[in-house]
Amino acid sequence: MKNNIVVVIIYFLTGVFVTAPIITIDVAGRLVSVFSILFALLYILALWFAFDAKKNININSISLAFIGWYILALIASIAGVIYFGFDSLWLNQIMSYIPKIFLYLTLLLYVMKWHDGSYALAAFFKGFFYGCIANLIWSVVEGLYYYTFNDTLNDALFLEYVKTLPDDRRYMTVVADGIIRASGFNIDPAHLGVIIPIIFVYALFRRNLYLIALSLSSLVFSGSTTAAMTSMLATMISLGKFELHQIKLKSIGITMLAIFVVVVGLLTNDFVRESVFKNAKGFYERTTENYVSNSDQGPRYVYHAYLPDAIYFNGFKTLTGSGFGTASHPYVDNPDINVNLDEEHRPYDPESTYISYLFDTGFLGLLFYLFVLISSIMFYRKRIHFGFTELIIYSSLCGILFSGFFYHYTLTAYQVLILTFSVVGRNSLLIFKDEQ
Repeated sequence: MKNNIVVVIIYFLTGVFVTAPIITIDVAGRLVSVFSILFALLYILALWFAFDAKKNININSISLAFIGWYILALIASIAGVIYFGFDSLWLNQIMSYIPKIFLYLTLLLYVMKWHDGSYALAAFFKGFFYGCIANLIWSVVEGLYYYTFNDTLNDALFLEYVKTLPDDRRYMTVVADGIIRASGFNIDPAHLGVIIPIIFVYALFRRNLYLIALSLSSLVFSGSTTAAMTSMLATMISLGKFELHQIKLKSIGITMLAIFVVVVGLLTNDFVRESVFKNAKGFYERTTENYVSNSDQGPRYVYHAYLPDAIYFNGFKTLTGSGFGTASHPYVDNPDINVNLDEEHRPYDPESTYISYLFDTGFLGLLFYLFVLISSIMFYRKRIHFGFTELIIYSSLCGILFSGFFYHYTLTAYQVLILTFSVVGRNSLLIFKDEQ
């Protein structure tokens, strides 16, 4: 099929705005995210081309496991309705996710039937790449703005969006003890915990000094320990693919000299030096608190340390799952876990995607999800030198895999779309062309 410019634009813009939910427009007096509108158009296009396609869906073990995961999630949701009966706290969580499960499952099936849509998927990943970079740049701007004007930029610019937030969270940017945690075009800096490593790993492969510096700067201003840990782990599994033998000593020397000059140049500016060091100190304190000291028994520690107790309390529900949004039930309702989690919102998701999916979709559901994710990483790891799209898919999957150990990303839109399009790219044996 000849590339359709309208399709390319919609898929590209969807990729850009999937990481920017706070960018909205007013539709009949209601704020609607630009991404929601673009996703609706993308879904309609996928449906149109699926019905127009003459071929049947080709299913292999990876796509079958992904479909199976969604089906298990639906079964777990039904089981959860039975388990919790008339407990509105958990029922509301379960019911809120069911439409998303159907939506993402049908999108997967539609795109799988569209055999010659590789150009559209490539456009999505290119847009996603630029969207990630925009988030990193914006987080740095947020940090510098805060230390200049003692005000939070997102709260000032997106005032109407702030009004839609819960009464106990009428702010967008987190500031604690005079230290900002920039979040980019999100309300939660945890999303930079995935986005920063994606660009960092990509930049290492491309040996792009500017993107490496941008990633590290965003890391400091976001204070994301998830981003730090994910970047390190993703780098470690990628070492064998960096082709270090092709890097000349002269290039290494020039790069190190450039880094030295940039760092010295920046730190001679009093304002920049003070801003960076203040956030770097706060980031160090958060890291040691989360991963070294367990004295406060915060949520991340509790959800990991008391996992066996939660599994025992949950009983048969751990096998079947009880629906998305119910993963904290075996913790917060467990009398044997006598720890105050100091929750701001209930239900409170565990600080791990994998613990969440264990209780949400059941043991088999977690295995299916891991099989899809790890198999996809292995597939694209062998193809990272084919072109831009393969590399950004690989770095994105690495970000998803490792960030899942440190935070919960339950059916997060950009992660679902990355998995969907990477599975389709593999399933249809599409070798994306580098269109840069």
